[in-house]
Amino acid sequence: GFHLSKVIAVPISSLANATEQIAQGNLDFQIEPAADDEIGVLVDSFNKMTCDLRVSQEQVGQTTRHLRDMVTELDHRRIYMETLLENVAAVVVSIDRDGVITNFNISAQAMFGISLESALRRPYGDVFVSEPLRPLKTLIDEVQRLSLSAVERQLTLTFDQRTAYVYIRSNKLFDNERNYMGLVLVGEDLTQVQQAQRAYAWREVARRIAHEIKNPLTP
Repeated sequence: GFHLSKVIAVPISSLANATEQIAQGNLDFQIEPAADDEIGVLVDSFNKMTCDLRVSQEQVGQTTRHLRDMVTELDHRRIYMETLLENVAAVVVSIDRDGVITNFNISAQAMFGISLESALRRPYGDVFVSEPLRPLKTLIDEVQRLSLSAVERQLTLTFDQRTAYVYIRSNKLFDNERNYMGLVLVGEDLTQVQQAQRAYAWREVARRIAHEIKNPLTP
């Protein structure tokens, strides 16, 4: 009876010790193989379970590192894109499929006279509701309603203290499965160009008038 109890008690004690080691995170712990009886089968099953846990932990670790690297890369790309958008001279506004503004760079804030906090994550219909920005809202409404893929148009925005001329290009955004994601508006400020053209035109008119006045054949 003492021999039989020892044969049973020793493996059970080893199992208890091994369980404590596993609970502490030591997945390399193995129990010495026992006899080919039920206790031996239990010991073998425990060792196999420990081995499977170790393999699963390694796979989880690899997956976690891979996901961490992907998140880091995506974060770097996001920072790069945000820096790029903030430093380009063009007006950049992106709108998701629900009509909510997701990007609104510094040039857009200066052009439309709207702060980032007032535009970001808000419906474009609420942001571009003022009378000076009505042409922009009308353009977006038309693109959405007619499902236009690409539109180019020059808009005149008349504010209280200034008039802005902007050339807008609108393009739809799709993911890899060709699912509609929204649209992006890229604008170029033509105000100085328009002013230069008008100044040149008026100089030409003034030159011709001066020429005609000096011409003695002019009635």
